[in-house]
Amino acid sequence: MNDFFIKTVTTIKKNLQGYFNEQFKRYNLNSSEIFIMHLLDIKHSLSQIELANILECNKSHVNRIVSKLIDKKLIFYSQNVPLNIKHCRNATLLLTEYGKSLAKKFTKIIFQTFNSLNKDITKEEGLIAKQVLIKILNNSYDIKLNGETIND
Repeated sequence: MNDFFIKTVTTIKKNLQGYFNEQFKRYNLNSSEIFIMHLLDIKHSLSQIELANILECNKSHVNRIVSKLIDKKLIFYSQNVPLNIKHCRNATLLLTEYGKSLAKKFTKIIFQTFNSLNKDITKEEGLIAKQVLIKILNNSYDIKLNGETIND
């Protein structure tokens, strides 16, 4: 089960990341940038700290992606932000008009992709998969917080 689970989850992530990177390379964007834009599209505004929490990644990673998106004129801070990085992480980010138009396209592709992932899965199978994944996710949080315990 463990080998199957690790290989399956890793392969799904790799396949989707590769697919999204291929879909969006004409816009000179990678999957990390796309998902931040997608989140800003559906949530309308978020701070870097909120993005890091939603994506469950470190703040410096989000900061690097945000900086790239600002340089590409796809997002901006809703107010003037001091150069001190700790203050800018709390500032609200918004999509530019161009960013909004691209994000709408990305959101459509993301939803279509996830609908395709669910193809041929019955409602019952979807509920079971969701329940199992929630249990695995909760177990992963326990391991992260408390360390893995092995019962002999």
